[in-house]
Amino acid sequence: MKKILTLFTLFVTLNAFSQSFNFEDADVPTEWTSSASGSLSVNAGHYKEGVQSLCWSTTGQATLTSTFTGFIASTGNSAYLQIYSSEITYDTLTVEFLNSTTVKKKAIYLINYKGWHEFNRAYTEYASTLSSTITSVRFTLKPTSTSALRKIYFDDVNFNRTSDSERIIGSHWVLDSKYFNSTADTNSLAIFANPIDIPVTTPTTQELADLNSLRNTLKRTPAAGTTTDLNAAKAYVNSLNIVRNADGSVRGNPIDCSTAALTDAFMIDIASKLEILAAAAQTDNATKTLFQNFVDHLLDQGISEGCSFRTFSNSYTSCKVVPAAWLDALPVCTD
Repeated sequence: MKKILTLFTLFVTLNAFSQSFNFEDADVPTEWTSSASGSLSVNAGHYKEGVQSLCWSTTGQATLTSTFTGFIASTGNSAYLQIYSSEITYDTLTVEFLNSTTVKKKAIYLINYKGWHEFNRAYTEYASTLSSTITSVRFTLKPTSTSALRKIYFDDVNFNRTSDSERIIGSHWVLDSKYFNSTADTNSLAIFANPIDIPVTTPTTQELADLNSLRNTLKRTPAAGTTTDLNAAKAYVNSLNIVRNADGSVRGNPIDCSTAALTDAFMIDIASKLEILAAAAQTDNATKTLFQNFVDHLLDQGISEGCSFRTFSNSYTSCKVVPAAWLDALPVCTD
């Protein structure tokens, strides 16, 4: 009887995780396959969980398929994965959820960012909100240039995850904005879905002079912290184990960028450390390197436009401290 219960428990456990992938083994999981115009490898240059991810190298349009034990996509679960792009391409990634060969749900994901961003979408946020059995997911990359060479990375994949109670929908979902329902925070997305802009014109000589004058008048200066604050900032950045890859990009300990993790307190702390390091970086080359690595790692991990954070004007500290600290550090970023 105990053996039967043990086997049953093992079966349930394996089935529960059969739609999850973390790419920590030496080889590409057999459940993932690419079309001839792409190739797959496990890669230690970028990761959001563990120390590896799945790298998909493509030429022109390509497809990537993940197959797994079927599950029911319904009202309480979501597809979750982390997607990395080494550059802002504005390519589109069509993600189709299939039962055998029949497409049940389809998402259009815009690669309008650099670094990691999360694909976190409830199965009720598609053209079809009906419950469906899902046995595979097919990704189709459609680059802006038909012969473009691309590298897309995937990590922390769970196609059958319990839906988060809080989600902020970023600008990478602008092409599918009409499908998100009241369970998701779409306030930021609405701004990107309804842009207000003015035509681009060539500035006059006087306008350029005025702009330069304004830039000098409003130039920001990072505020230095105490020795204790500076040492704490350095210790935190060192704890992230940030290193440079051969192409100049960074890798290091993952930072949780979920809505639940990016609290006002966390973002204030990060921004304060950033400004303190920026101030010290102006006179110390070692600190400057540490500061540059920190900035690049934050952006790489997904703390950028479209991330799962926004603050409100009545959150008096965060709405002032976070943007001010980044602006104060900006002159050192562009040095």
